[in-house]
This record gives sequence, structure tokens and C-alpha cells, in this order.
Amino acid sequence: MTVGADVKSLAEVETSLTAARERFPGQAVVVRGDGRGPYQHVMDVMAAARRAGIRNLSLSHQPLKASP
Repeated sequence: MTVGADVKSLAEVETSLTAARERFPGQAVVVRGDGRGPYQHVMDVMAAARRAGIRNLSLSHQPLKASP
């Protein structure tokens, strides 16, 4: 998984999210998956965020470009 410019394991992502929630109780998280990657990775990060106590969680998306 990539967080910012850092590559992290799922356990490291969860630890980072837990620390962020402890510092900022209302911490929001936006998950942005790569369109070429397995959707399961997105689901894994969402589950890690929930385990970390993150309640403000959303998914980012990029709309498809309209055909000419």
C-alpha cells in the first residue's frame, strides 16, 4: 500500500491510522485505489481504518472522461 510517498504494509497502515485517530479524534480518511489494482486492497484498507476507530471514511474516485 502507498501512503503519500511511503510504501507500507497493511499492519503499518492500521498503526498509522490508529495514531492519527488518537491525535485527532475526528480524523477523516479518504481511500483512493488504483484503477489497475485489485479492489480487495481498497476493502482491506477500509477494514483497517474501521479497526483503527476511524469513523469518517470515504472513497475518492475519478469520473470517466466522456467520449467525443
